[in-house]
Amino acid sequence: MQDNQEKLFADFITTPSAEHALSLVLSFKDYIKRIAWKWNDKNLSYNDKVKELICEMLLILLESFNASKSRDLKALMLYLHLKLKKTILRPFSKDLPLFENSNLVGRQNFTHCKIEYSDVLFQETRKTLLSEHNLEVALLCFLFIHVYPDTKWATKVLSEKFQIPNDTSFYEKNRKRIYRFNHRLRENLDKIKTIKWQEITDWSVGERNHLAWRIIFVSPTELADDLSDELKILDLWHADFHKNENYCPNRISAAEKIYTSMKKFHKNNNLDCLLQEEKEYWQDPPDILGTLLGKNIKHDNSLSLNEEVSKSFVNSYNDADKNFEKIAEDMTIWFDKLLQAKLNKQSKEL
Repeated sequence: MQDNQEKLFADFITTPSAEHALSLVLSFKDYIKRIAWKWNDKNLSYNDKVKELICEMLLILLESFNASKSRDLKALMLYLHLKLKKTILRPFSKDLPLFENSNLVGRQNFTHCKIEYSDVLFQETRKTLLSEHNLEVALLCFLFIHVYPDTKWATKVLSEKFQIPNDTSFYEKNRKRIYRFNHRLRENLDKIKTIKWQEITDWSVGERNHLAWRIIFVSPTELADDLSDELKILDLWHADFHKNENYCPNRISAAEKIYTSMKKFHKNNNLDCLLQEEKEYWQDPPDILGTLLGKNIKHDNSLSLNEEVSKSFVNSYNDADKNFEKIAEDMTIWFDKLLQAKLNKQSKEL
């Protein structure tokens, strides 16, 4: 099955089409069903859960995958599997959730315009991160985005790595660094007249969850090197995060290798990693990072992983099993419009 999925994924990367996307989705049927089975939200039907998961998979396929990187196909498949699993989870722990008493749905609201918004927000966040020329600052921001957004915890990790006293002075220094990162990100986004980043606060929870995970996750296609093991370590660090964990050289080493490889890859792809002097800002910036990562939205306790299943849920599961192909076909029609718009734009830019 895995070999067949890899072939179907390779077919899509080589020739992006709705037909190839549908074949790949159908090959993930059992995997998607298992994730939906664990999605405990009494306000959602099983069909709705399957629909959101299929939408998420199709949105992932709209990301940029390079056909020349066939050696990374297994890593890309793992990336796809892991991102699907994250669909029903909060980006961070309970004190930084992505909910506001509403269901984790709405991915089908994505239009080509919103996809372009997501692309810009993703790229500008990456460019702002990768423009850092000070490794200490870069790792602070990297940990904040890709592991956990807590300055006090990140300060403790960096004090261990760089042998700096973990005192109030170092914490305040890092707090200002995060402020400056927010300011630079805002300045970069303000230069783009075609979007207003504030508009994402009106997006559905499902749309914002997709955007948050896209920013948090590092794709193998963003790396100049094959760092599959390091990506697994980073994912486990995020998944098993605990503020009071002991310093782990293996984890921070993986983070550094990934950041360095990302910087090299993006620089080689002309994404303007400019050196910038650190400025002193006298006003707290809007928490753009928090907005992108869902930090400012309240949480719905109904969403969690739960193995307990009621009789009615089993019936719903069986009904959805019969309808899986129909849901996939319907979502592929929506996906095809997004894909054609993307391909048309790319052809005009050639």
